Amino acid sequence: MRRIRFIAIAISLFLPVFWSFSQTISISGSWALTISALDLVHGPGSGLPNSFESASDQVLITISKANKDWRVDVSRSDLYWPNEWRLDVRRTGTGQGPGTLSGGTDYSEITGVAHEFFRGRKQKSWIPMQFRLRGTSIATPVSTYQTTVVYTLIEM
Repeated sequence: MRRIRFIAIAISLFLPVFWSFSQTISISGSWALTISALDLVHGPGSGLPNSFESASDQVLITISKANKDWRVDVSRSDLYWPNEWRLDVRRTGTGQGPGTLSGGTDYSEITGVAHEFFRGRKQKSWIPMQFRLRGTSIATPVSTYQTTVVYTLIEM
């Protein structure tokens, strides 16, 4: 009888505040996912679901001291991560504050190359983010896997 052990995935999403002239970005939250035999679609002998999703407000982003247009780029820095796994992110709300936001509401794959995630103007607080992990398989060796999501604030 085949026994599935736990696969623990830790996605580090807490990063220190970054400065872009007078504007700042702060990130709060993280996602730790444990995949076990309980996640098998149809019990023993079956596979894992196509994807796993975090809570819709798993991470919160705050842009402060912003009086101009800005954008947030996103990338990933792997510590130990299977090549077949895909990590996606999307913005699930508008947060609070006088600013405006555009883009980022559809899932976008996070890769090792920074790309534009969403844009905004003025200050916004508690912008909620959701993550999705794809490509998991029972063939993936049991281990603890970890990646760090990097957000970069760029003044326009």
